[in-house]
Amino acid sequence: MRVAIQGCCHGELDGIYAQIRSLEQRHNYKVDLLLVCGDFQAIRNYQDLQCMAVPDKYKELGTFNQYYTSQKTAPILTIIIGGNHEASNYMWELFHGGWVAPNMYYLGAAGSVRVNGLRVAGASGIFKSHDYSRGYYETMPYDRGTMRSIYHLREYAVRKFSRRGLKYSSRMTGRSLSLTMAISVDSCNAKASSETTFVRAGSVHHPYLICFALCSPIGGSLHICIRVSEAFVVHGEPTVPPEAVNLPPAEPVSNGNPDEISLDDLEDEVEAPPPPPPPVQQNGWTRPVALPGQTITNFLALDKCGGQRQNLEVVEILTPNDRSAGPPRLTYDPEWLAISRAFHPFLSLDQRQKPYPLEDAARSLVSEARTWISDNLKMREPSLDLDDLEVAQVQEFVMTAPGPGYEEQTGGRRMQHGMFYTRGSKDDFNRYATLTGDAGWSWDRIFPYFLKNERWVEPVDNHSTIGQYNPAFHSTTGRTLVGFPEYRYPAALRVQQTTHDLAAEFPFNVDYNSGNPLGVGWLQLTIGNGTRSSAATAYLTEDVLARHNLHVVLGANVEKIVTSNEEVGEQVHFDGVEFTYNNSTVVVKTHKEIILAAGTVGTPHILLKSGIGNATTLLALGITPIVDLPSVGQNLSDHAAVVPTWLVNATEPLPATTEDLGQNTSLFNEAFSEWNATRLGPFGAIGVTHVGFFRLSEEVLEGVADPAAGSATPHYEMKFTGGRYGPVNASSGHYFAINTGVVSPKSRGSIILDPVNPTGPATNRPRPSV
Repeated sequence: MRVAIQGCCHGELDGIYAQIRSLEQRHNYKVDLLLVCGDFQAIRNYQDLQCMAVPDKYKELGTFNQYYTSQKTAPILTIIIGGNHEASNYMWELFHGGWVAPNMYYLGAAGSVRVNGLRVAGASGIFKSHDYSRGYYETMPYDRGTMRSIYHLREYAVRKFSRRGLKYSSRMTGRSLSLTMAISVDSCNAKASSETTFVRAGSVHHPYLICFALCSPIGGSLHICIRVSEAFVVHGEPTVPPEAVNLPPAEPVSNGNPDEISLDDLEDEVEAPPPPPPPVQQNGWTRPVALPGQTITNFLALDKCGGQRQNLEVVEILTPNDRSAGPPRLTYDPEWLAISRAFHPFLSLDQRQKPYPLEDAARSLVSEARTWISDNLKMREPSLDLDDLEVAQVQEFVMTAPGPGYEEQTGGRRMQHGMFYTRGSKDDFNRYATLTGDAGWSWDRIFPYFLKNERWVEPVDNHSTIGQYNPAFHSTTGRTLVGFPEYRYPAALRVQQTTHDLAAEFPFNVDYNSGNPLGVGWLQLTIGNGTRSSAATAYLTEDVLARHNLHVVLGANVEKIVTSNEEVGEQVHFDGVEFTYNNSTVVVKTHKEIILAAGTVGTPHILLKSGIGNATTLLALGITPIVDLPSVGQNLSDHAAVVPTWLVNATEPLPATTEDLGQNTSLFNEAFSEWNATRLGPFGAIGVTHVGFFRLSEEVLEGVADPAAGSATPHYEMKFTGGRYGPVNASSGHYFAINTGVVSPKSRGSIILDPVNPTGPATNRPRPSV
């Protein structure tokens, strides 16, 4: 297997992949795996740039976002570690490792996986002595200090790798192979001026490889010893073998723990090989001396992409599991899973790190964890083998934030949400009227506005929709298009049949938008003619945009609403809007109304910056209170969800489920061509076919205050889906999922201003929906 190893990435993925393609064409070989050893810069959008502890001139979006949003796909499996130039908010989401983008796997703060049986391990961050012995105490929002300390290497990660005084184990011998990614150091220049050494196996029974954390005080003590049957470097260009480089001597770690353990998480110990002979001085450098039967190949440390020094090396390694006929298999490392589970109780989220276990206790914990993982895996899925468990079977890539531009796109969130058209229950609106004392919020008074907004459209192919909705609750004269998807996956008929076979449990509701949503009904979408309908497409039509009194200002950011008067209190009159545009501050005056429609997060954020909120809190942030209204930003609720998913035996014509489009390129192209020509087919739909709203039983609610607005208001929602959520698994298979979410949560969160940067982005403090 050929492995390309890259130094700092700095977001230049296009350049790295192009360089690999050039090498492949020049030397007529195929690279199977890319390892990126630090400063990856997984920047999803412009907001992520605010979590990078670098000067503003270095805050560039890069090309990663295009892979994150699937505009591009990584051509080869890419495994990465992080450095000190990262969007740490995103990296923290994947602390234990996970997909940062399709086909790009992040090892986490520390991690180990296998590729075709080859162990790839690494740790992210840089070494700073004052944070090394602390816990992971940083929380969002970061201040200037924690924005930097969040990527400082911690002893917790090192101890999981620790092999100080290692006694070799037979589990690691034989055909077990490993390649280790060195830990990121304080600067790319340091990496570019140092080398580590590959030792090629000879006749010695236990050859090993050591990768040091270069230029780090723990470089001599943190090492990973791995048995390798054969490894050699293939240079991009034929060169004279470089001389070996003297690694800096180790320095003691400050505040070291006297109870340092030597954890190898393995059993059946065997005798360690003898130490190597003393190094030999040559041309000012210290060259390691090989043991009998061994040869030495020097592996150059690498610079960032586009730097002045070499940034990419290609290594050819004989792996235990030859996959020359297909893409490499990324599987879990069972030993690392056991270590991670055993060490989890010692993960500290405070500055003070919890005491670590002694060596004997740690060995027992790892052994018990290995047994627990194996037993529970077999219990849940007997066909799965822990020693051959593919990552994609357990973890999948999920977008956790929008890509660049989406957060500022005309039309707002309606340009990226799931297009579900659900009004809620009569009870909800009647409760709004009661709480506000304004009858205008009642269902009877709001319902005409639903009709004024909506224009129901029939499917493009004009198939009958009788019995699938109630026209009495819909309008054909509004502006926002509403209708059914232009394709229904076969699961739709099975769900519909269930509403008849199990009517007591899953009753059919012909129209859940009637104000009485309980039951299962055909999903209605903000869609028309096979295309998404949004606030922008519905209201910013050509005739509207031609109006002389309408100005759509793109690229503007509203800061606050303002008043010309010195008055404060509930009767104050706001008569202007302040916004930034082209690096200038602009104030627009109004003689009538200001309609603030910035969404669930944006609206209270603007109000708070305008001096409308809790007066005590605003004063503490240096904002002059205009209206003391403590409820602004409070009472935030959200619909947390879980998605049970089943592997199903679909026998219908393709596409039987959403996976088929990702697994079959020809089918994808045919479906896309069909949609472009007719607006029909899978691209005129989503995987969800039905939606159901349900209440908890009276037994469950006994003794608990009902959080719902009334007896006709649901507690939870179920979205029946002909396919799995998230990315499509690369392997074959069909799935059925039920996305189940809370719609009447009892808990509440808040939207507040960032105490460190009150004029910056809002801070969302949700609480789990229960």
